[in-house]
Amino acid sequence: MRRCGWGECEARLRTPPEHGNLGFMSTKVLEQTITDLKRRVARMEARMSTPRDGWKKIAGAAKDDHHFAEAMRLGAKWRKQANEEKW
Repeated sequence: MRRCGWGECEARLRTPPEHGNLGFMSTKVLEQTITDLKRRVARMEARMSTPRDGWKKIAGAAKDDHHFAEAMRLGAKWRKQANEEKW
């Protein structure tokens, strides 16, 4: 079953009225869609439960780096200017 993008999912829940079911999915198609969604949610939950510690390898890597310090200074300057602008 093809994944639907934003805004397409509602359209997929409906079938043309000429199919004789007032424009809604058949029970079989609806059950298959629900099964597919459950499988996708289970995969996402499994990925989310896996610890992601990659950030620990790079934390503090920019300490005492003058380029990083300059980037932080310029970012603060930009944010200050952006916050002062009138909408």
